[in-house]
Amino acid sequence: MKHKIGIFILFSLSFSYVNAQSVKGVVVDKKGSPLPFANVVQLSKDSTYISGITTDDKGFFILSKVTDAAILRISYVGFQPLFLPVSSIHKDTDLRKIVVEESKSTLSEVVVTGSRPLFRQEEGSLFTQVQGTILSKLPTVDNLLSQLPGAVKGRTGSIEIFGKGSPIIYINKRPIRSYTEVERLQPSDIKNIELITSPGPEFGASGRAVIRITTLRKSEGFSFLSRSNLKQRTYLSGGQSVELGYQFHKLSIAGNSGYQYSHGRLTQPASTELQIGETLHQYDREQWGSTRTPTFNYQLSLDYSINDKHSLGFSFDGSQNTNKEHRNGTLNYLTDHQLVNSAVVENHYKNKTDYLHVNTFYNGTLGKVNTTLNADYVRNENDYVQNTAESRQSLPLIEANSTGNGKQNLFAVKSDWTWNISPDTKIKWGAEWGYTGNNGNLSIASANDINSDYRTQEHRYALYAETTQKIKSLSLSGGVRYEDYAYRYDDRIDEANSLRKHYRNIFPSFRVSYNVGSWSHTLSFNSQISRPTFRQLSNASYYGNEYMYQHGNPLLVPSRLYSAQFYSSYKFVRLSVSYTYNKNYIATNFYNNGKDNIVESTYRNYPALKTLNMYLNMQKKWGAWSPSLSLGVIQPFFKYDYRGQKIKHNKTSAYAVLSQFFQLPHNFILSSYVYYNTGGNQGAVELQPYHSIDFGLQKTFLSDRLTVSLQAKDIFHGMKFKEKEFIDSFRFTQTEDYHLWNFSLNIIYKLNTRKAIYRGNNSLNKDIKRL
Repeated sequence: MKHKIGIFILFSLSFSYVNAQSVKGVVVDKKGSPLPFANVVQLSKDSTYISGITTDDKGFFILSKVTDAAILRISYVGFQPLFLPVSSIHKDTDLRKIVVEESKSTLSEVVVTGSRPLFRQEEGSLFTQVQGTILSKLPTVDNLLSQLPGAVKGRTGSIEIFGKGSPIIYINKRPIRSYTEVERLQPSDIKNIELITSPGPEFGASGRAVIRITTLRKSEGFSFLSRSNLKQRTYLSGGQSVELGYQFHKLSIAGNSGYQYSHGRLTQPASTELQIGETLHQYDREQWGSTRTPTFNYQLSLDYSINDKHSLGFSFDGSQNTNKEHRNGTLNYLTDHQLVNSAVVENHYKNKTDYLHVNTFYNGTLGKVNTTLNADYVRNENDYVQNTAESRQSLPLIEANSTGNGKQNLFAVKSDWTWNISPDTKIKWGAEWGYTGNNGNLSIASANDINSDYRTQEHRYALYAETTQKIKSLSLSGGVRYEDYAYRYDDRIDEANSLRKHYRNIFPSFRVSYNVGSWSHTLSFNSQISRPTFRQLSNASYYGNEYMYQHGNPLLVPSRLYSAQFYSSYKFVRLSVSYTYNKNYIATNFYNNGKDNIVESTYRNYPALKTLNMYLNMQKKWGAWSPSLSLGVIQPFFKYDYRGQKIKHNKTSAYAVLSQFFQLPHNFILSSYVYYNTGGNQGAVELQPYHSIDFGLQKTFLSDRLTVSLQAKDIFHGMKFKEKEFIDSFRFTQTEDYHLWNFSLNIIYKLNTRKAIYRGNNSLNKDIKRL
C-alpha cells in the first residue's frame, strides 16, 4: 500500500498488541538498519497461511486481526526467518526493534518452498508474490506481467488488463514515465505486484487499472546490471543496456543508458465499401512493408534522505528515436463491382522524436501525517515526413509529399497527504495542477493541397479525498475526486474552426471488503473519465491515397465510465464480475460528404458502450510444476446504424490462458504460455479468433548473477488480427499482421542490484501516455 497503516508511530520502536487485535513493529538487521519490504505473515499452528503484509520502506508494519493462537513469521531475503508466537506477546512487552539475523546460506538457497499461493486478494487488490517464488526466476518483467490473472496480450504484443485496456504502472509508489522503466527491472529485483482493477480517487480519474510494483532493497555500495538481447523475426533486432547504481548512507544515485534497434515487418490488407445512393464504391488495398526504429534512452536520478522523516530528489530521463517505414501496395477502386482504377502505391515515412522528462520530489512525515510533493516537466518534439507515389497505367504519376512538426510542453504539480488517525482509520487527500501546450503543423503537397496549423492548450485542476475504516473483518473505503478541465483549440489558418471547452466533473468511489478465514470478498464502485489522445484531437490530415485521408476530431468530448465490481477469492481460486457503462464512447469512424468518392477516416463519440466482464483464475503448485489457468468473458452491449438499420454489435469475447513452469535440476526452468481469444466485438469492430503459444528455457550461472534464456513466442503465427466494421454507410474489413512471432536470446549479468531507489512520483504519467 502507498502508506502503511500506523506509520506515525514508527519511532516508538516497539512491538505490542494494538486493541488486542493488531501487532506492530520495526524489522531491522543486527546493525539496526531497517529492512524495507520484509514479509510479516500470520500462520496457524499447522503453518497454514492466514494473512500477511510487508514492511514499508522504513521497516515498519502493523498487522491487524491477529489471533492469540497464531504464529508470526518474519522473513527477508538473505536473512534467517524469525518465528514469534502471538500468545507470548503482551502489552507490557518491550521488544523494541525486531532483529533478524543474516543467513549463512547463499541467496539462491533462501527460497520459500511452502504452499503459499502466488496470488492473494486483500481489500480489493490482487497481490502477486514474486520474491522467493518461481516468478522471480523469469528472464524479463514482460514475462512476469503476463502471468498476472486477467493480463492478456494486446495487438502489438504489449500487456493489457482484460476488459480494462492498458494499465497505469507504478514502481515503488511512483508512476512510471515510460515503459522503458519497467523493462529496466529484473523479476529478481521485485518483491510483489499489486493489481487494482477498481482504482480509487488517489490514482486520478483516467486509470481503469493500476499495477503497483514493489522492489527489494539491499545493502550499501555499487550495483551493476548489463543486458543484451537478440530477437529474430523476419529480420534481426537487438539491443544493449547498462545500469549503474551507488548508495552510500543517505545518498542514492542511479544512472543508465541503452540502445535498441527494432526491425519489423507488417502486412495489412484492407477493403472499404461506401454506399452512396444506389452506387457501391469499393476500395481494395494490399499493403506490405518494413519498419526500422533505432532508439537511444538515458536516465539519471539522485535521492537524498535528510533524516528518517524527510527526503528529496531529482531525476531526468529521455529518449531519441527515428521511426522509418517503407510500404508497398496496390489499390483497386471499383464501383458496383466493376474496376474503375488500379494503382501501385509506394510510401516512405519518417518520424523523428525527441523526448525529455524532469522530476523533483519531497517526501515527509509530520507527526501522524505523511506528505509527498512532486513537480514534473516534459518536452516532446517530433518531425514528420511522408512521401507517397501512386503509379497508374497510361495515366500521370500522382505524388503527395507531407511534412509536419509537433511540439508539446507539459507541466504538473501534485501533492498527496495521509493522516493515520489510528491503526484502523486513515484519511487521504491531495491536489493536482497541470498544463499542456501543443503546437503542430502539417502540409500535404498533392492534387488537393491540405494544410493545417494549430495550437492546443489544456489546464487541469483536481482535488480528492478518501477515508478508510476497518471494523474487525470488515473494511470500508469511500472517496471523491473533483476535476476542472479547460481545453482550447486555435486553428491558425481558419479561425472559424477554433473552439473552447470547459468541463467540471465529480468522481465518487467506494469499496467494501470482508475477510473471514480463507474467504475474501470485495464490492466496489468507481467513476472515471477517458480523454481523447492528442492525435485524436488533432485537426491535421494524413494522406493515404488519392481517395483516402485520415485526421483527428477537435470536437471530441471525454468519455465517462461508471464501473461496479465484485471480487471473491478462496485459497487458490479467484473470481471477478464487473459491469461498466461507457458514456460518449470514443472510437474510429468514416465520413463522406455524399458529393464525391473521398473517404475520411476519423474519430467520433458514440452514445454508449456497456460491458459485462467476468474472469476466473486458479493457480496451484505441485512439486516442480506450477500451473495457472485463467478464463475470461466480456459481453458487450452496443448498437448503431448501418445503411439505415440498427445493428447490434454484441458478439461475446472470451479468452483462456494456461501458464506452466517446471523447475528442473541444475538451475534450469522450462516454461510454456498458451493464450486463445475468441475475438468478439469491441464497439462496432468485430475481431476474429487469435492465439499465441510461447515456450521458454533458461539457466542461471555464477550464483544467479548470470542468466541466459531462450524464448520462442507465437510460434504458430496466431497473433493476426482480422477485423470487420459495419457503421453508417461503410463496411470495413482489415487484417493487421505485425509478425509478432520471434525467437530471442537474452543474456543478463547483475552484481548487487536492488540498491539505488528513486522515490519521486511522476504527476504527468497519464498525459505522457496520451502523447
